[in-house]
Amino acid sequence: MRLLVIIILTAALSWSAYWFLGKSVRETALNKWFTEKSENGWIVENSLSLRGFPNRFDAIIKDIKLENPKSGLKWFADRLEILQLSYKPNHFIILGPLDQKIKIYNQELLIKSERLRSSLVFEPGGQLEINRSTISSENFLINNSKSLSISAENVIFALRKNSVTETEYDFGINLKQITTGIINLKEYDPKGTMPEKFDTLKLNVATKFNNPINQENFQRELKSISNLKINDMQFQWGSFKLKAVGDLRLDVNKFLDGKITLKAKNWNQLLDLALNNGQINQNVKNTIVTIFSIFSAISGNNQELEIPLKFSNKKMYIGIIPIANTPKIHF
Repeated sequence: MRLLVIIILTAALSWSAYWFLGKSVRETALNKWFTEKSENGWIVENSLSLRGFPNRFDAIIKDIKLENPKSGLKWFADRLEILQLSYKPNHFIILGPLDQKIKIYNQELLIKSERLRSSLVFEPGGQLEINRSTISSENFLINNSKSLSISAENVIFALRKNSVTETEYDFGINLKQITTGIINLKEYDPKGTMPEKFDTLKLNVATKFNNPINQENFQRELKSISNLKINDMQFQWGSFKLKAVGDLRLDVNKFLDGKITLKAKNWNQLLDLALNNGQINQNVKNTIVTIFSIFSAISGNNQELEIPLKFSNKKMYIGIIPIANTPKIHF
């Protein structure tokens, strides 16, 4: 019996020592990061505490202010929580602030959200290389100083390292019930023939970077995406549905090269709204309607449309018809 008590006490003391050592290491690392920012000219304010004994390390950071006078970048947040199970040192749960403010490129963004949280898992080792990450939120809203806004009732962003190579990642976005001040829907659709909110936007792509996504490459500015494969893209607004699949690359001059196929259902009404609300003369309208009707006829259903887009030689084509110049992609 005495031996059992000694074993239990030894295990408890060892675990306690491990937890307090881990607490000290994490506290030191976070304070060091804030101190380095301050020494590099940043204005830094925060209140840090760490708790969670015995099974977790919970870093609670309140009243955060980070400001870079050189670039003008500012970030203010009421509260950020970084949670970590003591027996899973490479897995973090981050509870984001409900209210935050970001100023970048002379634009001030006010961000409000409910249940903003992220799961972040790193590869084993000391390089802090991302294995997978998920960010989700409810009632997410972004406003800027020019009264333009974007909101969504549900938001999910996901990133996962692909098992094929060290630099390929799968990336997904899922937004539901979206509104935006960028497009004035009442002006665009004065009769209210379409819903006031976009139903869904989904994107699933495979991306290939020149370098793995880790702490070192972030500090050096992660550089270009060399390949972008659109596994699935879906957009729904009322009865209108749009899908896209394709494979894009960057050529040696950083212009898009590749193909995308667009498939649209119940496209007629949306095309009419677009043409009637743009500064387009009647001849151009007739040409666009004719082209769309031809592709619709090819599909065998006048409510369905399939358009092959090709990017080559700095131009975008519908089939073999060049329709626009493509911009140079900078990272």
